[in-house]
Amino acid sequence: VPQVAIAPSPAMHALVSPPPRRDIINAQSEPTGMLGVFGGSFNPVHLGHALLAVATRETLKCDEVLLVPVFKHAVKKDLLPFEDRVRMCELAVEAFNGVRVSRIEEQTQQSNSVMLRALKREHPGSKLLWICGDDVFDWIENPLGMEMLKELSGFVVQRRLHRAEGDSFFKQPIDDAYIAAFCAKHQVEVTFMAGELPHFSSTLVRSAESWRPFLPAQVAHYLSERPCLLRQLGCNKRARSASPSRERASRVEDIVAWSVARAVELVHVL
Repeated sequence: VPQVAIAPSPAMHALVSPPPRRDIINAQSEPTGMLGVFGGSFNPVHLGHALLAVATRETLKCDEVLLVPVFKHAVKKDLLPFEDRVRMCELAVEAFNGVRVSRIEEQTQQSNSVMLRALKREHPGSKLLWICGDDVFDWIENPLGMEMLKELSGFVVQRRLHRAEGDSFFKQPIDDAYIAAFCAKHQVEVTFMAGELPHFSSTLVRSAESWRPFLPAQVAHYLSERPCLLRQLGCNKRARSASPSRERASRVEDIVAWSVARAVELVHVL
């Protein structure tokens, strides 16, 4: 039987051609000068953290998003070791182009404003965007917060979930007048990001009977390979349960959502 060579049609070529590489697309885009800074305890880092970081990077055209684990928390004294939290953060975001982990707090070991100034020295000319939950407006105008405001160009705000009756949750309404006045007063921009939020928080991870569904696979594997870390998380959970005040604080933390859905929409920009 004679062999007949068939030249692929344009349609066939489109079907078999691989999609363009994301890293090449990003490498070819123009720098924006924007640097997202996502600080936190990350105790442990979970899927919500990773989703919010990559959503900020992809939707707001930041040159980079940095996860900045706290080195020494002013209040929380039962955090996992810094090295372990850094490594888990690295595992959580290593698949995402333009998202990485910074150890800057290990160098500064001081307030957020000192850390932000150090990042500015590392990234001269960059504009810093603080990635946070909507409770930021409860404290950002206190003395320490005001020092942070001097270093920031804007905020990327993830609206948190708050517990209602039973197992239902709600979002606090956005006070447009307050946000407009805040932006004008401090010469910053505020971007609210919202979507269908999975209910993730590090406290929920620590208190859940089955914590694996909340964590990136490599982070879950890292913890499962280190029983001492799991024991520390378990001891923290028992200590919180034994203290009524800590139990109340834990319930408050449990309603915090630090994550964004896979399909994220930009809902409010000032």
